[in-house]
Amino acid sequence: MILNVSSANAQTWSSVGSKAFSAGEAFNQSIAVIGEVPYVAYMDRANGDKATVMKYNGEAWEVVGVAGFTEGKASSLKLSASGVTPYVAFCDEANGKRASVMKFDGTEWVYVGSEGFTENIADVISFVIDAGVPWIAFSDAVYSSKVTVMKYSDGWTKVGNPGFSTGWMTNVIALAVENSTPYVAYRDYGASYKASAMKFNSTSSSWELLGTEGFSARTHDAYHCMAVHNGTPYVASWGTDAGATLYKLDGNNWVPLGTENFSVGQAGYLTVRIAGDGTPFVVCSDHGQGEKATLCKYNGSGLDMIGEPASQGEANYTDLAFSESGFAYIVFRDGYNMRRTTVMKYDLASSVSEIGEMKKKLKVFPNPGNGTFYFELSGLEGKTGKLQFTDLSGNKIVTRQIVVEPKNKVIFPEVKSGIYILNVNINKVEYPETLFIKQ
Repeated sequence: MILNVSSANAQTWSSVGSKAFSAGEAFNQSIAVIGEVPYVAYMDRANGDKATVMKYNGEAWEVVGVAGFTEGKASSLKLSASGVTPYVAFCDEANGKRASVMKFDGTEWVYVGSEGFTENIADVISFVIDAGVPWIAFSDAVYSSKVTVMKYSDGWTKVGNPGFSTGWMTNVIALAVENSTPYVAYRDYGASYKASAMKFNSTSSSWELLGTEGFSARTHDAYHCMAVHNGTPYVASWGTDAGATLYKLDGNNWVPLGTENFSVGQAGYLTVRIAGDGTPFVVCSDHGQGEKATLCKYNGSGLDMIGEPASQGEANYTDLAFSESGFAYIVFRDGYNMRRTTVMKYDLASSVSEIGEMKKKLKVFPNPGNGTFYFELSGLEGKTGKLQFTDLSGNKIVTRQIVVEPKNKVIFPEVKSGIYILNVNINKVEYPETLFIKQ
């Protein structure tokens, strides 16, 4: 068994071009990678809060089309791509705050269908493109600010009933689409402002609740908080301590994937994305680390922070995208640099070669064993932390606080023969190892 592990290591984040490259203060940052080229969209204060899209040409950031290309202010701005074509969706103040979608045709930005195509105000928007088809979810003023989903095919059409979400309204929405099946997660005003999620059933042409209403431990406060992989939805939200927690739908139950509250402190602007190999990543603004942008990766039993925080200071509107060559890109409003737009990247492919160095710190023996093991964590003697023993489904069998000694003895006598995960967490860094038990 190959254990996919990622943790703080020698790799570092590097800036993509100049930091703070937008002309002025920016909001609603969103990122996509087309080929190997990162594109970003943002609401541009230097251009009347209109939309601007820029791309990195290998040497510098350049404007795609013209800066501030929308007719009026463009809030709740989201970027996506189809092939080599970038698209944006936004709340269009020039059209009564209705939703509009535009794409770059190689020369200029043009509307996709009618401008301002929603019936009324759509001031909260999520936007994705699946197999070349644009989809949009929004808070629908016609239906008490509940969620409506539309897609474009020779015109914008509603998907199922409009205003279908539970609760009486929402102001946090995330849309994910996989194989033409849309999913939404949202803040549910009818469930103590916690997270709820729904999926469209094409057979019945209706939206169905996934699991229980209001499944998150605390108020749902996130950004791009939903992703779907192979039919399994994931939602990034708050855990019991308002820390970042990644929930996964298991049957009809939402369960934390790994450890709840894996961020150091309260998490803001939570975004979950699935890498090409199916691994979930979560980026957030971590209040426990000065509101800096932090990226965490699921390692099979929990979420590890990737390197150090990506930002120098406060980071808002964090978004994440991956390139096929193995880079992770984070965009954010850079509080350390005049609240302008900054993009940082991390070489995930190269960091894989460092996994062995990290694993050298954790030695477990005998392995295979009969339930009694010893482990050593070189260089961390005297540190306090948490030990967790789980099965391959993530079910916790043993959790205990520990103080690392030169040689640590652990006993798991009442377990069946099989494969398990031992995970030692020291200062939010996880050191996992696969255990083989033969009774």
